[in-house]
Amino acid sequence: MTDSTTDPTIDPFSGTRYKLDLVAESGNLKHYKLWVPGCGRLQSTEIIFTADHTTIFGDLCPGRNGVSSSIGIGLGFFSSVRGAHYLGEKFLSADWHQVLARTELDEMVEELAEHLEDRHTIRDLHGLIDDGDVRGFHDWFTDRGYEAEDVPGYGYKPSDISLLSTINRRFAVLYKRMQA
Repeated sequence: MTDSTTDPTIDPFSGTRYKLDLVAESGNLKHYKLWVPGCGRLQSTEIIFTADHTTIFGDLCPGRNGVSSSIGIGLGFFSSVRGAHYLGEKFLSADWHQVLARTELDEMVEELAEHLEDRHTIRDLHGLIDDGDVRGFHDWFTDRGYEAEDVPGYGYKPSDISLLSTINRRFAVLYKRMQA
């Protein structure tokens, strides 16, 4: 049985299947709309492809107002399902995120055991996360020999990477059906 947990083309809120429409086409420019019938602009995503660039915007899109790809990322790239991290590299900017820092720190606690004298250290690190003290949190790790990119919390905003990955899967499946 296919449902919204296994089929990316089904809207998890309404249970209605997404549609993919080619809105406009001119030369190397193609404008697609992913939308749920009956929802108007709600839950819709607009995707514009040029010869070597992709822009994603709409009601349901990563970033506040959407994202644009690196050069070389066009329809051929986006019409296949890609890994979340790979998509992030092509569309998103990496930064420090509290929720990511907390998750990664919790995963590292056992690995860091030799650096943690007591549980107060973990509590203090969680406090730095909660306070948004990026500098203090970062310094704690780099002072102990960690490279900057290995500090917990540095990466793509989890909600953006998840949404970008969902849009890619949804588009790739519907695009393939459209081409058949």
